[in-house]
Amino acid sequence: MEFELRPIKAVPPAEIDFDSLGFAFIPTEKMFVARYAGGKWTDHGLIAVSEFWMHPAGGALHYGQAIFEGTKARLTRDGEIVLFRVEDNARRMADGCRRLMMPVYEEGKFVDAVTQTVLANKEYMPTADQGAMYIRPVMFASGPVLGVKPADEYLFLVFVSPVGPYFKEGFKPIKLKISKEYHRAAAGGVGCVKAAGNYAAGMYPNSLAKEDGYAEILYLDVDNKHFEEVGAANFFLRKGDELATPSLDDKTILPGYTRSSVLQLAADEGLSAVARDVMLEELYEADECLCTGTAAVITPIGLVEVDGKEVTVGDGGVGKYSQIFYDKLNAIMLKEAPDKYGWVMTIGKK
Repeated sequence: MEFELRPIKAVPPAEIDFDSLGFAFIPTEKMFVARYAGGKWTDHGLIAVSEFWMHPAGGALHYGQAIFEGTKARLTRDGEIVLFRVEDNARRMADGCRRLMMPVYEEGKFVDAVTQTVLANKEYMPTADQGAMYIRPVMFASGPVLGVKPADEYLFLVFVSPVGPYFKEGFKPIKLKISKEYHRAAAGGVGCVKAAGNYAAGMYPNSLAKEDGYAEILYLDVDNKHFEEVGAANFFLRKGDELATPSLDDKTILPGYTRSSVLQLAADEGLSAVARDVMLEELYEADECLCTGTAAVITPIGLVEVDGKEVTVGDGGVGKYSQIFYDKLNAIMLKEAPDKYGWVMTIGKK
């Protein structure tokens, strides 16, 4: 390979307390690497999880050409290793690469790279009760650039890590804080892309929320009129028989596939599942709110701070449909319920 690597020592599975997993990186044995140079991709396949040297003029460092995905592999009760809607991850990364002028890594090869990496590290797979194997595909501009333009060289990596719940509270209602000073994205920008810079911009307001005792920021649009996203998840609000989530029309919101799964499950439950502008004032009459994402899956929202005042959502507990969606999604993911939409892919056994 034409880039310098320094292997990272893997943590042996026997030394991991799988019953106390958080959401943090644990070095495993193998990662997948592909390199784009000379106008084409070259797959280097599975190598030891490694650090690597990067050019000081690397495009990702200066002009932010960096994009990632997140998905999970789970272990069923029968010992099968399954992926959930991984083709949607491949498609979303491809769409994001086009927006950021990065070379698309072919979607079928993306799925194959994820599969190879998971199976090469299957001894790190937690049980269903312990957590999941988090999968992080990432692409960034590694080639040198000085002027503002796309780089000529890129790296595509896939690594994995065993994880527990994203929010330390687990499946319990969380407290969120609305920000009217800071905003995640604006119409016409890259809020709909899983660009690395989107997350860097949210770290400071999120740290302020945590200092005040809240789990995350709940973002509004730039006019502070309607909801957009939780910092790391999509947002839903239910009033009566309507479940609403912010529309994707302005391209300010990440098109999460857990989001689209919940819209489908809500329709199956007889709810009116809609994507529209969800106005701030609707919070005060909401029966329940929840957030969804690959990391969080389903997380109920029990309380939201608005303008210095705390608003209890519903009765402050786990909402009726939050529980239903959580149970149904997990049952589908673990092949314990019919998968009528073809969301689950079985890739092997532990």
